[in-house]
Amino acid sequence: MDEPSPIPPKLPKSKRFSKKEIALFSVFGTILLLFLVHLFVTREIPPIDDSDLVLPSKDSKSDLKFRDLRLKESALQDIVKLAEMGREEAQIDGEFLVNSPAPELEALRALAALRDAEFKSLWDRGETEIAIKKAVSILKVGSNIQRADGSPIHQLVGLSVTARGQAKIVEIVQSQRLSSAQLQLLFDEVMSASFDSQGFQKTLVVDYSSQKMLMEELAAGRIDIDYLSQNGEKGPDPSKPNPLLFKKNNTIRLYAEAYRDMIEEAAMFPASAPNAAYNRAHRIRVNRPKTYFSGNPVGELIFSMTIPAIVGVQERNRKTRIQFDLLRIQIAAEHYRLESGNWPNHLESLVPEFIDSIPIDLMDGKLLRYNTEALRIYSV
Repeated sequence: MDEPSPIPPKLPKSKRFSKKEIALFSVFGTILLLFLVHLFVTREIPPIDDSDLVLPSKDSKSDLKFRDLRLKESALQDIVKLAEMGREEAQIDGEFLVNSPAPELEALRALAALRDAEFKSLWDRGETEIAIKKAVSILKVGSNIQRADGSPIHQLVGLSVTARGQAKIVEIVQSQRLSSAQLQLLFDEVMSASFDSQGFQKTLVVDYSSQKMLMEELAAGRIDIDYLSQNGEKGPDPSKPNPLLFKKNNTIRLYAEAYRDMIEEAAMFPASAPNAAYNRAHRIRVNRPKTYFSGNPVGELIFSMTIPAIVGVQERNRKTRIQFDLLRIQIAAEHYRLESGNWPNHLESLVPEFIDSIPIDLMDGKLLRYNTEALRIYSV
């Protein structure tokens, strides 16, 4: 009798996808395919014309003024003297100067710290005229750096030194220890310092060239993209970024448009400036999905992180210049009080004997304000 054939084992049923799952997979696959096609067909634009944003050649007579801001021998002696004295407020020593990425700037900042210390000594000893000139010399160091057509770093150091000098001058005025002749000396010394009204526009041209060079170095694989992240930590060995994610010329065009906007708006008052560059960077930061589908997400994200910092330097530049104008009025008002025995009822009383004209408020284009009850001169 034949043995019954064995019953074959039951095979697991193949999983059947529901119509809903199939539809979801189809949508996801279509989106992914469209994304990849978009990245592939979003080609890099040709090089742009940015001749209006290019620095003068090194052989040009209009080369960067900062090249002329070399330390004189007397200044170097002051730095050495400061280092030997070991003044903590200077935060400087020989090694620090050598290793600094901008030793000239650090040396000038240290020089300002030295003059600050000398001012305190002169002021305490009652050598008022010399102390006045020493305080104003700090202000002049800052204004010279600000007018040097340098980078935003130059601007920040110059503005920092300027603020230090302004604080010393305010201290002098508020002491009410000066005679009429000494107040006139202080006013004349302060007026000998100057700020370039177009200084920040020149800084923007310098910084655009730096940003453009940075993008070119990044595209060539000579800079690690991780080094440009917000934490600034060094990543692996540099390599060329994926062309589907970073396009050099497209990114440079973004920077060129933004810097042109900032240069134009630097001559405007904030109340009327559209703040186009900052708003463009902000839209990129908040609308990440659109950025990821742009064909240049890496370039746009780098752009969105750098522009707000430059705008911040611009705002600080404007505030420092306003403080300088307020300082001039404050000295003139103190001179008026010393001569008449009373504070002025309005700022026009200071013109022309104590000041040639009332400066305008760089925030809105109107004259700087004066609150007679609080005896406060202010900007909006």
